[in-house]
Formats: sequence, structure tokens, C-alpha cells
Amino acid sequence: MTPGASAGDARGGRWRVLRLGALMLLSILTLTFLLFYLSGLYVKGVSGRVGMVENLTAPKEFWRIVPASGVEVIVTWDAQLVDNLAHGSSRCVRAVLTRTDENGEFKVGGHWLSPTWPPLSGGFAASHAMKPGYYAAWNYREVAPELGYTSVLGPAPINPWTGLPLEGDDASGDMRSGRCPPIERR
Repeated sequence: MTPGASAGDARGGRWRVLRLGALMLLSILTLTFLLFYLSGLYVKGVSGRVGMVENLTAPKEFWRIVPASGVEVIVTWDAQLVDNLAHGSSRCVRAVLTRTDENGEFKVGGHWLSPTWPPLSGGFAASHAMKPGYYAAWNYREVAPELGYTSVLGPAPINPWTGLPLEGDDASGDMRSGRCPPIERR
């Protein structure tokens, strides 16, 4: 054996190891990407309890809040786009319309979403109760938690400059704009 032949064998062996290492790394990255993509996104189930002001004409301190049965509730899930984590943009990935039961409670189960491109991560949910003549306003939340409600429907707040009631939230606006996929009905 000549000295040059053994040095060439050593270099060839190193190249084989480097090629094998690069191939293994590429295989691992490809498999990780495929598993991530094919797994889709699991959105958690949502449950809650909706109340409504029974005596709308009474002053606020005398309101009676009761369970709101038969109220429509739209539950939407948004998910973060993986390629846009720094910018914080998200999109609606699921929408379900359900009704409250006789105790004012609603529940929508979790669901696996089909894979998307770009991939999604970190789903979060929001629920919006709707009843004609009532307003789902944020300023009723001070009474909701202590009574066990996730939201309370009440009268529309009054605009202090005009004296006119403010228009209620239209939770279905996102659905009509095409921002969400078709609404599932439960």
C-alpha cells in the first residue's frame, strides 16, 4: 500500500460520513416538517354560561340577571400563522353557531383542523352571545364572573353626547365578511 492511497481512503471516508450526516439531517428536517404539517391544528372545546337582564327598564343596581335560554352563541377560533409570528396576525379557522340550554349554558367540542399552508399554531377562541333587543356589552362583565356567567346580555349603553342607544355588537359580521370558514351549526 502506498502512503497516498491510505490518505485518499481517509478523505473518502470523511466525505462519506459527511454525506451520510447531511442526508440524515435532511431526512430529520423533512420528517419533522411533514409531521408538523400533516398533524393539522387542534382547537380546544369551549363552554360557557350566558345570562341576561330580566328587568331591562329597572335601574342598573336593581337588575336581575337570569340564565339566558335559547340564545344564539357564535364561537370562533383564530390561529396564528407560523410564518408571521413576529407580526401577530391571525385568521379565523373555525366558526360554530350553537344555542344555550335552559340553564343558559353552551358547549362546543374540540376539533382537529385539516392541514393548511402556511401552517398554523396557537388557536384561541371567543364566544359572542346574540339576542334581538339585547346588547353584549363589555361593561356588564363586572357582574358576570361573580354570578358564574361568561357573558351577560343587557340594554344598549347610551351615548352621552347624543342620548341615543348604541347599536349592539354584530358578532356575525366576521362571518359575512368571509373572514371565517362556513359556520357549523350545532
